[in-house]
Amino acid sequence: MTSNLFGLLDTTGFPARWHCGRWSAELGLLHILSDIAVFGAYMAIPIVLASFIRNRRDLPKPFPIVFWMFGAFIVACGMTHLIEAVIVWHPVYRLAGAVKVATASISWLTLVFLVPAVPKALALKTPDELKRQVAEATDQLRHERDAVAHLAAIVESSQDAILSQDLSGQIRSWNRGATRMFGYSVGEIAGRNSEVLVPEAVRAELAAALSRARAGEAIEQLVSEWIRKDRTRVAVAVTISPFMQDGEVSGLSMIARDISSLQAKTAELERSNEELEQFAYVASHDLQEPLRMVVSFMDLLKRSHASALDETGLKYVDFAVYGARRMKQ
Repeated sequence: MTSNLFGLLDTTGFPARWHCGRWSAELGLLHILSDIAVFGAYMAIPIVLASFIRNRRDLPKPFPIVFWMFGAFIVACGMTHLIEAVIVWHPVYRLAGAVKVATASISWLTLVFLVPAVPKALALKTPDELKRQVAEATDQLRHERDAVAHLAAIVESSQDAILSQDLSGQIRSWNRGATRMFGYSVGEIAGRNSEVLVPEAVRAELAAALSRARAGEAIEQLVSEWIRKDRTRVAVAVTISPFMQDGEVSGLSMIARDISSLQAKTAELERSNEELEQFAYVASHDLQEPLRMVVSFMDLLKRSHASALDETGLKYVDFAVYGARRMKQ
């Protein structure tokens, strides 16, 4: 049998341990059963380790290989105890020596892998630290969720139309203000291109503004008429902003404010200004002629009847002429 396993099973020159000394049956049985029990435990432990490693594929390096080396080391140790039990009756000391050499080699190799793994193992979080981190992350998520809910409530309660679209122009979000302003429900408008809201005449202007916003430039503002669901027009001032994610534009938001009433007030104010200017023109024109008559007749009175007026009378005439000229200016 391959020279008796290269001579490892050769017992020549060695007596069985049972024949060395004065062994009792009880003592011999104690050693044999103890070594076999240790061997059984040493075989079971690597099976548990292997099951653990196979089910925890997320272990970072070098921990998996350290576990495998520990398993090999424990198997080698178990084999030494099995051979110790065999040597009581069969003196395979050469095999025992070879197994011990293998065990020693595996032990030192395990140490080589273990030493650099210790700092990494020490750096692992303790259960209490992990619980604390989980609690902090949970609180952070709760705060973020509350902030998002608060922001969503603000968006929904806004009187302005607030909508968002992806980079292809498809509408992704739509608040109640947008429904009131344009007449579309969320289900009717979601997924449609925002151009459905824009007249043909201003689509090029909107496309240019959206293009600049996609490039991450400053917030774009646009004033124009948009189209409601019932095809009527509404004057809006639109603010376009890019959504930034990881330094890149991921979408666009648009806030549209109904400025129809503002335009009506502006038109009314312009009409009032025109009427005021007309009144001022008419009033100025109607006052000019009487003032010219006052100045002319006062000059005539002063020239024609100066001898009939004393110094005080002439002064009064000058006062009247001066006042009329100031009023004319």
